[in-house]
Amino acid sequence: MDSYKRLNYYRLRAQEVGEQLRSSPAGLTAVEARHRSEQHGLNTLRRVHHELRITTFLRQFKSLFVVILLISSAFAIYLHDGKTATILLLIALMNAAVGYFQEHKAETLLENLEQLLVPRCKVLRDGKLQDIDSTNLVLGDVVYIESGDSVPADLRVLDEAELSTNDFALTGESDPSRKFVHPIDGEVPLGNRHNLVFMGTTVATGTAHGMVIATGMHTELGRIASLSQGTKTMPRPCKKK
Repeated sequence: MDSYKRLNYYRLRAQEVGEQLRSSPAGLTAVEARHRSEQHGLNTLRRVHHELRITTFLRQFKSLFVVILLISSAFAIYLHDGKTATILLLIALMNAAVGYFQEHKAETLLENLEQLLVPRCKVLRDGKLQDIDSTNLVLGDVVYIESGDSVPADLRVLDEAELSTNDFALTGESDPSRKFVHPIDGEVPLGNRHNLVFMGTTVATGTAHGMVIATGMHTELGRIASLSQGTKTMPRPCKKK
């Protein structure tokens, strides 16, 4: 596998998914898993950038609007107009605070998403069920999940026994979603892809084996994390005026 291909695995039969990922219901060998981990990286959510909170706050003062307010405030002080200077300083501080909290919300969202990740998982390697660090999962791994487990990556269900998952974190659905094995015809939204289970969701009932079809930032949870970090800060109303 030369590149990370993102296919509509829910439209393929379980056997076809294995063929696409060069895997089988018996899972991968430890050697092949190590090779794929080196090729695609760890199964983690990555931060595009990270900085100290004080740095985020101080950066708000680089805005031309805030600089103009500060200069105007200094000029008002020079003219002994304390009232105007105070008002301008307060406006500058309020504008910087709004900008800081907008950026901090995106950072907090990523931290909340990271809390959905599970540290360990059960996977078939060399034909044996092993307990491994979930960050070492790779495309084509076969994972065993059961009631109470957190799903460690995006999986295509290979077999299941009364499997249902809590998908609220991704779809907003409060009721558990019943899963099945057979392929789905046509394009369907995320919430209707019932032969897939997703990183960050939990198993409500049943057991299943699933093949890893996406890890880390390529999962649906990773897509949300990427969008949250790539969101541009909207101009504040005060700045627009």
